Amino acid sequence: MPARYRRLLALLLVVIVAQSASFPAAAQAPPVTTQARSVLLLEYYSGQILAGVDPDQRLIPASLVKIMTLKLAFEAIAAGKVTLDTTTTVSRRAWRTPGSTMFLLVNTEVTLGDLLWGTAVVSGNDACIALAEMLAGTEEAFVAAMNRRAAEIGLTGTRFVDSHGLSTENYTTARDVATLVRRYIGDHPQALELHSARSFTYAAPGQTPITQANRNLLLGRYEGTDGLKTGFLGEAGYNMVATSRRDGMRLIAVLLGIPGVIGREGEERRAQEAINVLNYGFRNYTTVALADGGVPLGTARVWKGTVNQVSVGPGAPVLVTVPRGSEQLLERRQTVGGDLVAPVEPGRKAGELTVVVRGQEVARFDLVTLAGVPRGGLAKVILDSVRLWFARIFRRM
Repeated sequence: MPARYRRLLALLLVVIVAQSASFPAAAQAPPVTTQARSVLLLEYYSGQILAGVDPDQRLIPASLVKIMTLKLAFEAIAAGKVTLDTTTTVSRRAWRTPGSTMFLLVNTEVTLGDLLWGTAVVSGNDACIALAEMLAGTEEAFVAAMNRRAAEIGLTGTRFVDSHGLSTENYTTARDVATLVRRYIGDHPQALELHSARSFTYAAPGQTPITQANRNLLLGRYEGTDGLKTGFLGEAGYNMVATSRRDGMRLIAVLLGIPGVIGREGEERRAQEAINVLNYGFRNYTTVALADGGVPLGTARVWKGTVNQVSVGPGAPVLVTVPRGSEQLLERRQTVGGDLVAPVEPGRKAGELTVVVRGQEVARFDLVTLAGVPRGGLAKVILDSVRLWFARIFRRM
């Protein structure tokens, strides 16, 4: 297996789930300015939306469609259905697909690994068709799977009609793209190795190797950038998803419908618009860690169990992204309540942690049981049944 494929399998999954937040007016950053028709800026770790410009407007995604294509491929690998070394024969349909290409040759064999690189780095439309046919038999069946997955993830403003994004009948929203990208990076962090590559070289069997550059001009130009995808159609304008990590934050910027002439000038404008949005995020916001995942913050009463108390805390790190300068205004309030009746499994919700700025709630996180509690013996169950009955009576008084 080539070294670059081994590296793909060496990275670990990191998934952190948090709630979106809004901030009191006194803590608000100034609005973002952009020429894009639609924008959404998201902090990956906290999941909080930092800025938006008409983020629910349905627009043509162009090659951003390929993010879902890649996600389904990585899911197939994770499920053990295929490996990076699995091969497929390039069909005439894949070979003849217009637009950007990785230069597949009809009736030759190509590995899934090369198709992933060809899709992520050089945006090969031929690679997408070959991927679809490898994984689902036909592109039509694959597109149906793309739409099913979109519904499962909650992409309510998205519809796919192809695997590569050439059709103007594809549509999505900046919010949906940000949701998909956060899920994509979280589920498949190894994908960032592909998206951060500056170029990719492919040689079809018997052909001269061809090296093509990544169209993401932020790579090597904007600190911390390691992805993710560009897109363009005349009817759509320039699209971009950029992700950069620095100072404990990872920002995901989605920009749709950036105006610009075809060619290098338009690509430079797209890059600059993405830089402007990322700069806005890094200059105006910071992510604060309020609690570690799995660390007890209190205890909850357990009835009918082998013990009467169980530790509770956040199941994942509690991270909140706030306007710079407002860090000292954060207050943490927690409530633990409800009747936990054994058996109690680890991870059951037992309370909430609320983050407040100047009296206004900005985020809320679940507190969960950090251990399990088995059911107690018969005497304990009977005694606690009586105690619990009286406790509930007194609460109503």
